[in-house]
Amino acid sequence: MPKELSTMQRVGQAISESLKILLSEKHLYQSVKVDFSCLDSIASENHRRAQAIASRPLMGGGGARGSAPPLSKFQAELNQYPQCGWFPSNAAALAGVATEIFHLNNQDAQKYLLPTIKTTCNHCDERGPFNPVGAFVENSKLVMTDQWLSVSYQCQNCKKEPMRFLIRRNNDKFTLCGRDPFETIGLPSFIPKQHSSNFRNAIIANHAGQTLAGIFLMRVFVEQFWKSVPEVAEAMINTLRPTGDELGEAYKATLSTSFKDRFPTLCEVYSSLSEAMHSGRPDAEIFSTCHDQIIEHFDARRLFKMVMPSIE
Repeated sequence: MPKELSTMQRVGQAISESLKILLSEKHLYQSVKVDFSCLDSIASENHRRAQAIASRPLMGGGGARGSAPPLSKFQAELNQYPQCGWFPSNAAALAGVATEIFHLNNQDAQKYLLPTIKTTCNHCDERGPFNPVGAFVENSKLVMTDQWLSVSYQCQNCKKEPMRFLIRRNNDKFTLCGRDPFETIGLPSFIPKQHSSNFRNAIIANHAGQTLAGIFLMRVFVEQFWKSVPEVAEAMINTLRPTGDELGEAYKATLSTSFKDRFPTLCEVYSSLSEAMHSGRPDAEIFSTCHDQIIEHFDARRLFKMVMPSIE
């Protein structure tokens, strides 16, 4: 029968799982709340044990021992875990102050294991597991629930220079405040490479909460792609400063009827992005819809074996 985990171990697992989600799935300035539902389970378990003990008869007779404390008392006793300092216990110190920075000998501190995470390596381009290789915790001078965690993670595949993260803990919430190198955004191979930086930066801006900037960059991506299509350039040769709508109509004319009937043409994408940009509206739904339509459009170009404009 497996050994029952202590309360500190179960809380540590909840903290580790939240960090794993933050570093594997979230982007810069996004947050994750630690799921402390385990504390409700622990309080209920402790309460049931107390009730069982209270129901046993006293030695020598004389009736039961009395009533158990209310559930709220057991819940209150567990409040210390979310409210104390949290410290990783499985990574080397990133400063020359030995293990004191992790408070390993402090019985009041909540320990947890830094998780293995999954992200894209900027060295080998593999999206795979990264192991923790170093950590440093800085506490607020006012409250223990306000902490900054600097961690280093190394790619298991290439084992080159580690990736660094800066995480802010505020009460039960972790926020990804920084990372070096910057997040690698993978794009499908059918996205035109000569314009991919605008599309990639649009996604990064949206991840960072700057959706309006992302909308602008995505619009630039569409416009610059249109200008790179030889048939569009030929159609606009006598137009000094063609508008986006003129470029879009010229590009649309290069598409077959079957293509236009089945897939987005980019004209509707450009129109939606322009409306949001000119009204100054950071509409995340428009960004998401246009992103998906752009992917669908260029994937359709691949299926139709349409030649991608070459880099001049």
